[in-house]
Amino acid sequence: MMRRILGEPLLQFAVLGVLLFVSFRMLGDPRNTAPQRVVVTTGQIERLAETWRRTWQRAPTRAELDGLVEDYVREEILYREALALGLDRGAGGMRLWPLFGTTNQLLAGLSLLVLTLFLLKLGRNVWVTAVPMVFLLFMTTWAMILNLVGFVTDDQVLLTVVGGTILVLELWLLFEGAAAFRRHFRDPGDRADIPHTS
Repeated sequence: MMRRILGEPLLQFAVLGVLLFVSFRMLGDPRNTAPQRVVVTTGQIERLAETWRRTWQRAPTRAELDGLVEDYVREEILYREALALGLDRGAGGMRLWPLFGTTNQLLAGLSLLVLTLFLLKLGRNVWVTAVPMVFLLFMTTWAMILNLVGFVTDDQVLLTVVGGTILVLELWLLFEGAAAFRRHFRDPGDRADIPHTS
């Protein structure tokens, strides 16, 4: 019973996700060296008051000046968080785009692998799916490797880990597909499982 539970892919995936999350949290981001305290100098307060004076043609009240300082501190915190997330090195979602794109095309290639194996099992012409499968899997694997090199170069720890995990899973599925091809040609008796249709 316990062996069956531990062998459940969903549980393994969830445990892997938790381990990645915990390790990234524990290791932290080494580039996050921004000071944790926001210091507002007298000069900055004077600039805030001067901007208010030019806009409203009067000096700010004490409550208005406190609100300006509070807004300044809030904006500084948001700015530092954006830097910590690396948003200065590319728009947020666009940093994920290469990984998303290669994963999407990889899924298409693996789907073609499944279809090719199915057609092979039926005794049908497999070239119609095998040729695009080989091209797609080769190109997306190459693109994933290039992405990983870029992620490592840019110190993108999380993207490197996720991309590397996807690459390992892809290679595993390709080995499984190759083993299925070998079994098909080694054991011709397996071909009778699926009825042939014209």
